[in-house]
Amino acid sequence: MSDNLLPPTSNEGPPPPAAGPAPSGKTGKKVVIDDRPMWKKKRFLIPAVFLLLIVGAAVAGGGGDDTSTGDVSTTAAGTRTAITFDEITRRSDEQTDAQWEKFADELESDYRAEDWVGYVLDVREQVLGDDYYVQLSTDADGILPDFNKDLSEADALALSKGDRLVVSGDIQSADRIGTVTIELAK
Repeated sequence: MSDNLLPPTSNEGPPPPAAGPAPSGKTGKKVVIDDRPMWKKKRFLIPAVFLLLIVGAAVAGGGGDDTSTGDVSTTAAGTRTAITFDEITRRSDEQTDAQWEKFADELESDYRAEDWVGYVLDVREQVLGDDYYVQLSTDADGILPDFNKDLSEADALALSKGDRLVVSGDIQSADRIGTVTIELAK
């Protein structure tokens, strides 16, 4: 057997081309097939992706510390912090629009309502889905909703205008158009 037909025995690369005329009608590049396993070919790519995932998780998971004082306390229900509606409105009154936007993002990711008292203004069906939500005011004589709470159909149909509710839940959204409006999850 000729030495040109045997695979390389070291990492020298492919064997040198045969010294003779090219077969008739065949011209062009010689195709070399690399028989190394995929993990050897990707020995730099896989650790790099792994390192990027670790760095990305560290950057995304890095939280700030809240140095403000007020009616805020840590709860045992997950990692969210309980905050009162009065504290939210107090901060809103002191903040510019840019500051409010940042605070609203923090409310949606880091805070929850614990035992908020509200009075039913109305109960409405969700635009998408089969669930309902109740519009609540912190004032028994209020005419504008201060916060909303998602409900099941059975709970929603059992409510009447003026009913006093004590609700808790994660803050889903926080808006400030004239007044502060908060939406709570089920």
